[in-house]
Amino acid sequence: MGDLVRAGLSARSDFHLFPIREQFGKAVDFVGDNRVIFDIGGNKFRLIVHVAYPYKRVLIKFVGTHAEYDKIDAEKV
Repeated sequence: MGDLVRAGLSARSDFHLFPIREQFGKAVDFVGDNRVIFDIGGNKFRLIVHVAYPYKRVLIKFVGTHAEYDKIDAEKV
């Protein structure tokens, strides 16, 4: 999550244009409801966030192991 803050995600005036894919490459996936899934810890863990673009906020929805992630629905957690 520190990389998101260092990249300026919460402070950018053009928040909706933030190049998440450019910053994090293949370690990020996009799903419905403005959710972004990050592969962290060498793909051992998953972080799911909801990006509230109008409010320039990132809400953490899930942090867990890859095995725990496999048991949930990323769009509903």
